[in-house]
Amino acid sequence: MGPFNRDKDEEGGSGESRQGQTESSNDSERAQNDPRNIGDQSEDNSAAARGADYVTFTSSSTVRFFLEATGGSDALGAATRLVSIGPITSATLREHALEPHVEAERHDVEGLVAALVGDAGSRRG
Repeated sequence: MGPFNRDKDEEGGSGESRQGQTESSNDSERAQNDPRNIGDQSEDNSAAARGADYVTFTSSSTVRFFLEATGGSDALGAATRLVSIGPITSATLREHALEPHVEAERHDVEGLVAALVGDAGSRRG
């Protein structure tokens, strides 16, 4: 038994069984949060999306998961503004007949937030 395994054992049990427990609880949590497993929540998600001022997309997969979770683009309110992190995500939105209102110049979360804040500020004035 190497020092890594011994340390885990000293913390209360074998590393193998503790790791297995952690993995199964993480798998369960991931399954609960996976938009493909939302079932009847689609109506609730659609209602929430219709009431949103902004919906942000950080990747192509978030576009797909959003549409799956809400039942499609009809869930968006007429005034809801779509914010994309960059050109690839914007292209995915367009593939689903959605036009991004704002695209971040910097393609990271900080750039996305800056683009959203800039858009919100310009719309108030």
